[in-house]
This record gives sequence, C-alpha cells and structure tokens, in this order.
Amino acid sequence: MFKKYPLFFYSLIIILTGFLVWYYSVIVAYVLVAAVLSIIGRPIVHFFEKLKFPHILSVILTMLIFIIAIFSFFAIFVPLFIEEAHMISKLDFKHLGHAFQEPLSDFEALLKQYNILGKDETIGHYLGHRMESLANVATFSGVIKGILSATGSFFIGLFSTLFITLFFLKDENLFANIVLALTNKKHHEKTRNVLDKTNYLLQRYFTGLITDVILMITLMSIAMTIFGIHNSLLIGFFAGLVIVIPYVGPIIGATVATIIGVTSALSYNIDTAILPLTMKILAIYFAINIMDGLVFQPLIYGKFVKASPLEIFLVILISGSTGGIIGMIIAVPAYTVLRIIAKEFFSQFRPIEQLTRDL
Repeated sequence: MFKKYPLFFYSLIIILTGFLVWYYSVIVAYVLVAAVLSIIGRPIVHFFEKLKFPHILSVILTMLIFIIAIFSFFAIFVPLFIEEAHMISKLDFKHLGHAFQEPLSDFEALLKQYNILGKDETIGHYLGHRMESLANVATFSGVIKGILSATGSFFIGLFSTLFITLFFLKDENLFANIVLALTNKKHHEKTRNVLDKTNYLLQRYFTGLITDVILMITLMSIAMTIFGIHNSLLIGFFAGLVIVIPYVGPIIGATVATIIGVTSALSYNIDTAILPLTMKILAIYFAINIMDGLVFQPLIYGKFVKASPLEIFLVILISGSTGGIIGMIIAVPAYTVLRIIAKEFFSQFRPIEQLTRDL
C-alpha cells in the first residue's frame, strides 16, 4: 500500500508531524532551547575535558555554570525591576502632566489639528491619565501578583529545559540520533552533514551573540553611569537583551531606556529637565548602538552565518512580518539551518547553489 501511494503517505506523515509539533509546542520549545544550550555548552565541556576532567564531571560543571548564570541574573536584575516599579508608583503624575504641558504646547496644537486630542483635552491631562494607569500596573501588589502567577510554569520550564540539556551534553550524539531515527536510511549521510554543519555555524552564531549581549550590557551601563543617568545597570540590561531582536531591537531598547532614565531621575528630583535628559539618554544609547552595528553586528549576522547582509535583512523582514518579534529572533539561525539542508539535498538547483555557495 505504501509503495503504491507513497505521496499520500508522505503527506499524511508531514501533516501528522506538523499537528504533533503544534499540539506539543511547549515541549518542542523545551527541546529546541535545550539543543541551543547544549550547542553553547559543548565548548565549555570540551574545555574542562582538555584539563583532564572526566566527561561526566565536565558536563556537571558546565551545567553548574548555566545554573549560576541564571540565578545571578535573577539576583542582580529582579531587585532593579522592583526598585524601578517602586519609583514609578511614588511619582506625582499630575505634577508631571503639567510639567510636560509647557514644552509640548506646539505639539499639542498639532495633535488637536489632526483630531488626535479633543478640543478640551490637554497633553498634561492625557499624560497624567496614562501615567497613573502605568503606576497602577507598577505597584508592588501588581508586580508580586504577576511574578507569583508566572513562577510555577517558569520554573517547570526551566527545570525541564536544563534536564534535557544535561542529557544532550552527556551524550553529544543524542539529538543527532533522534533526528536520524526519524530519517530514511538512504539520507543518513547527508543528514549527518547537515547536523555537523548546523552545529558548527550555530555554535559560532550563538557564541558571538552572547558576547555581543554581554558587551552591550557592559558598555551601556558604564556610559550611562559616567553621564549620570540613574538606574544605568537596568538600562544596560535592556540594551543588551534587545540585541537579539535585529534592527527593531535598538528602537525598543531606546524607548525603554528613556522611560527608565527619566522616571528614575524624576523620583530623585521632581523638577528634572525632562527634554535635555531624554536627549542625553538617546544620544548615548544610539552612539553605542552605532558602534555595535559597525563593529560587531556585521561579524555576527554576516561572517558567522556566511550570508550577505542583504540576505539577512530580507530574511528578518519576512520573518518579522509573519512571526513578529519571535520570528525576527529566530530568523537568522532558522535561515542558516534551512540553507544547510538546501545545500545538502537540493544543490542541483541553480538558485539553491548560488544561495549556498559560501557554506
């Protein structure tokens, strides 16, 4: 029956696989994140093995590094989030609304002209109302309630991911064996080539990305501190975090940096000049991002994945339009994997040969 209607059965298998991946998407996400962590952790395991540590001890030490890094993140940044929420909740938003009104009077007239604001509505009233809503979200009770509601599922996911990562690190061929078990035997050699090249390129990509994130957090925190911006470490954290979102990340980061910097300054001095402070934060932020874009981004998104900048831009644009921010984050590694698969299995087609000639 299978030999008589192979196309039907292959289509059925693909549909069934797609349904199972969708239905168990959370578990699939745990496995994929664990696979990425194992790619990142494998050089650390090899480093310990070069120091004559046993393989299992090298794996345990690598997992300890992951765990320490995760809990250090919480220990450093969660108190900063809570402090920022506390600062926002204590601000006099009615006073701030009036403070914004005078320097933005021309802007207010423009908004009224285009019917964005009502005739009797002012920017001061509008900002005061919006920021009071923000304050309600940022109170301790709201923050604690949100943390508690997410804690259970988060730690289940964290434990599951780390547990799977442990086995991927312990047996380097485990993930490959799972993929090969689902692959026709006649394609095993090409599949192994795909897995080896994918591991090599993604290892370079994620190593470079982590380096860039750490560098951005460090540079941004230092620069903001030097220029007297309050809560500079939290600003640096967001600046580094949004690096994983190509192109759009700096805009999101600049917005968050401005909100954090301005609200932190206002909590210390209600008469802070908002416009000069905003311009200073944005100038510092974009100066460092330009430096990052000229020096590090071309290496990470070009040389590391062996694709032209135009290719990467178009892939991110398409991924962003279909998958939003998540699509943009996974665009580069997903495109890398697809190019490797295409080179191994479809290199006889000229367009594929041109796109994958550098791999």
